[in-house]
Amino acid sequence: MYGEMRTSALGLKASELRLQATGHNVANVNTHGFRRQEAGFSELIQQHIREQPVLRRDEAQLESRGVEFGRPQGLRARDLIVEDRAGAYQQTDRPLDLAVEGRGFFVLGNGRGEGMGLTRDGNFRLDDAGFLTSHDGFYVLDSVGEPLQLPDGMSAREIAISPTGELGRVHDDGTDGAVEIGTLALCVPESGQTLTPLGDNRYGLLAEDDTQVTGEWVQAGTEGAGEIRQGVLERSNVHLAIEMARLIEAQRSFQLNSRALSTSDQMFEMALHLRR
Repeated sequence: MYGEMRTSALGLKASELRLQATGHNVANVNTHGFRRQEAGFSELIQQHIREQPVLRRDEAQLESRGVEFGRPQGLRARDLIVEDRAGAYQQTDRPLDLAVEGRGFFVLGNGRGEGMGLTRDGNFRLDDAGFLTSHDGFYVLDSVGEPLQLPDGMSAREIAISPTGELGRVHDDGTDGAVEIGTLALCVPESGQTLTPLGDNRYGLLAEDDTQVTGEWVQAGTEGAGEIRQGVLERSNVHLAIEMARLIEAQRSFQLNSRALSTSDQMFEMALHLRR
């Protein structure tokens, strides 16, 4: 009976995690570049091992061999699963708004040369020193891992970014100048690598053994990274209709597990009264 109560309690916890993930998705439906998240679960089986005499055919003698058996014990939560699917694109005509039409992610770093994750949120801006930064102040890195910096006196309106990520200068008459600033770096998750949320709309990469990896840096337009569109932002890939369906499922699951826990408690109380 304790097992049934424990199973129901684990089901309640799982439903709570699903509700939290769904609420997080709904809250970020208007966050640019946000990737929908879903709680992952796996069946939990408690294994018991006992020694049992077994007759070996080749030597016709008995030996002790461990025999495994188990019974269902509910489920356990795994890491959040990030759905790597592109959202809709929104035209803004702002020079520093960038979007990737493909699987690539922009690469961010800090002033100490450390990588700070990947993002699809291309709502970039310039700081006081002319560095291209994310909305929370991290540097946007170029193809060699260095922060991108505009020359002195160059404004955001003069930036021209090609589909392959090269930053140049455009004059008021629409002609390109000779100034080449650099090339944006894109990171493409390799086979077996999964996204993990880092917060602030940034993501990291995990290998199959759950170790943090940097991924492969490529140029836009190559190796499936996709091309860069200037003056465009990618919206969240959250669909409210899907989230509402997930919300109803999680609510019903919570109610059923709550009822099962209540029933187990009543049966336990009845057993106590019978003993008296």
